[in-house]
Amino acid sequence: MAPKRIAAILLLSFIVASLAYLVAKSPAKSYSSEFCGAEASLMTAQDASERSASQATTGESPAPAGIEDGVIVYYFHTTRRCFSSKLLEALAEEAITGDFSEAIKRGLLEWEPINTDKPENRHFMDDYRLFTESIVVVDFRGGREVRHKVLQRAWVLLDEKEQFLKYVRDEVRAYLEAS
Repeated sequence: MAPKRIAAILLLSFIVASLAYLVAKSPAKSYSSEFCGAEASLMTAQDASERSASQATTGESPAPAGIEDGVIVYYFHTTRRCFSSKLLEALAEEAITGDFSEAIKRGLLEWEPINTDKPENRHFMDDYRLFTESIVVVDFRGGREVRHKVLQRAWVLLDEKEQFLKYVRDEVRAYLEAS
């Protein structure tokens, strides 16, 4: 074997061993805080279709106190947040509170950021099959959840503000019109 090839193999082995050591020694983190920005947009089309197919609800989830009939737009996040996560929340809030102020005043729509690292909120990650910070639109009727949608394209559109705002507004509007 050529000396350059041997040196390259040794260097690569050293790098892999070093990374394995660092991963093994690093403290445990919330699995959802590992994803941020571009990483979240790497979800495959198959993942998205599987998640969409699983979003039919059974009406088992009760509405939060104070809402009988209406739509809640949740922004699920963790305690440790990157720039992209904070931007996602800010843009989603802008889309909702800016365009739907009348629906909010009438009690037909709520905007609710929720920290899923808090023990009482961890169930949302399983309830909505989330793997990272996410915007979820939920329709409640008679105090029970009847349907929801995880806005998967939000991360992909994060760098295109106008398209992002339109996407969130269109999805929320569709839920409000169906209510």
